[in-house]
Amino acid sequence: MSLFSVFNMSDRFAEVIKRFPVVMIFAFLTTISLLFIDTYEDNFLRWSLIGYIGFLVMLDWAIFKEAYQLSSHKYWVGVGILSILLFVYYYFIPASFQEEISCFWYFTIGLNVVLHFMCAVIPFFKNYTQKAFVNYNIQVFLSWIKSAFYALVTY
Repeated sequence: MSLFSVFNMSDRFAEVIKRFPVVMIFAFLTTISLLFIDTYEDNFLRWSLIGYIGFLVMLDWAIFKEAYQLSSHKYWVGVGILSILLFVYYYFIPASFQEEISCFWYFTIGLNVVLHFMCAVIPFFKNYTQKAFVNYNIQVFLSWIKSAFYALVTY
């Protein structure tokens, strides 16, 4: 019995890919760009940052799709619009950290905080109950802990 079969990791990974395909593309993009950032510094800072922001945006959009049962057409139109916005945002990213500190970095930190916060509250825009909200966020936290554990074991 292998470690992967004990944790049923292959089935869980397949389920994640089916539920969040665009999110996984952005995660892959970010991972690859971070692997190459030491060798090719120029654009890989920008790619890794846009991959990270794109990961959060698409995760929020996927959660919104599941919470409000959007049609497949509306979901993919939203993915297209969000991808265009990310493409525009890409050109505002400074080429390196060597430049002066600008308000862009503060905006990016704020955007990061807001996108993380949105993961916790998106399912409760229309109907909020405290018990469901607390249970959902506890489940998200426990899932995050499990995934960190799986990543550590796999590493």
